[in-house]
Formats: sequence, C-alpha cells, structure tokens
Amino acid sequence: MEADGFVLNTRRKGQKGFRKAQKEHVPEDRSHVTEKDVEEAITSVQSRVSDFASQIAYLISSHLPTNAKVVQLQMYGMGPIDSRFTSGSYQMAVAFDLLTHFRKIYPPCTATFQELVIAPGEAEYLTKHGIKVLNSVSFDGKHLHEAESTFTADASQQPALVCYMIHGHWSMLDAFLAAHWTASQLSRIVIVGNSLQDVASAALLTEIPPRVLAFAKVCKEHSIEQFAGGQVGLHFTQTAVISISFDNACVLIESECVN
Repeated sequence: MEADGFVLNTRRKGQKGFRKAQKEHVPEDRSHVTEKDVEEAITSVQSRVSDFASQIAYLISSHLPTNAKVVQLQMYGMGPIDSRFTSGSYQMAVAFDLLTHFRKIYPPCTATFQELVIAPGEAEYLTKHGIKVLNSVSFDGKHLHEAESTFTADASQQPALVCYMIHGHWSMLDAFLAAHWTASQLSRIVIVGNSLQDVASAALLTEIPPRVLAFAKVCKEHSIEQFAGGQVGLHFTQTAVISISFDNACVLIESECVN
C-alpha cells in the first residue's frame, strides 16, 4: 500500500494532494527517459496483462450503475512507467487495455494521469496516446464535471468515472473521496485500488482517515487477486474493484463520522 511512497500533502491549507513519503527525499533525475523507453517498457508487458485486464474490465462493468457508461479514467500515483521491471509499467499496460475497452463502448471517453514526478518522455508518450497529463497533484472534481458536460449519450444513460489508484496511500483515497463528496458522484465512481475489506483491522496499526473507514463500511468490493497470477499479481497485491450505491452514499454523506 505504501510501497509507491505517496502521502497527503498538508503543508498548504486547502490543498489535498500527494507527495513522496520519504523525508528530505530528492527525486531521481529522470530527464534522460525518452518516449521510446516508455513505449518499449509498456509493449514488453502488454501481452502478459491482457487476460487480467479483461477480467478487471468485467468486474468494473458489474459495479457500474444501470445504464452507465465510463466517460473518464483517472490514474494516480503509478510511479515510473519506463521500465518493464517497475510496477508502474504493468499497471499502465492494464490501464491502456481498460481505456481501449471503455472507448469501444463510449469513444469520447477521456483519461487523466497524475504523478508527483513525471519524466518528459513519459508525458510525451501518454499525451501521444490521448491521455491528459495533469501538472497538479491535488484531487479535483472538476475533471469529472468536464467529462460529464460533454456526455452525448441519450437521457436514459448516465456518465461514470473509474478511479485507478493502485497501492495509493490511504490519505490519497481520502482526498479523492472528499473531492467527489456527493451521493450523485460517489455512486457513479468505480475505484480500482486498495482492498477495504480489512481496513478496520488495519486501523489498529496505521492511521486511516475517518472518511475512508466510513466508506469501507458501506461500499461493495471484489478482489482482483484471484485473476492476477504469477508476475502480474505482484504488481496488484491487495487490490480490489470498489463501488457504492446511491442510497449508501446518501447515508455516508449524512453520517456524522466524517469531521
């Protein structure tokens, strides 16, 4: 969960983002990374994740509200994606397959990518493939609003969002939920991230935000580890597909357990 090293940035009032966990951490100089490096890394693992990605796409579909279409895929805290030896390359390869799947159903589906430190070559590669690289490290509901504003399906359908946050720190999930803290939005979001099944027990060992604890009590989740065997599984440990119904989201927001 903390292996990717991201924590909530609370040094500036009102800013909810993420930064590297290490104190006095000096980011590695990755200016040498090229678009070709990234392409080779993603291509080298693509065939290994295709079946796994299909299973995740199926689970996501089962968590979507009735008549919902994914209009945006948001990716957070993936780390370096320029080497086949990093978790980021595997996670990005799966994300690409998911995005391809969503765009077959709803071609205007957009995608965003946020990372504390991103090499120029990574940004070039992602932009080339239709993914918007965001300079900000804060969580903001405006990105979903923008995608919703251009939703062109008929009135019987509704726009949905997939939050792709593998191994993110609990405070990242807390900030993401806070940025989408309405029953309407929460009930149209599917999260691919840390399993919340044992989060209450984990709270005895580490600090977990009250919002996340409250969300964990009323959400629905399915583990994806059963589909991730071998080397692929190492990059998706304790990961699940998670969602919440509109009724449960209303109860959650009206509760007094979140300060």
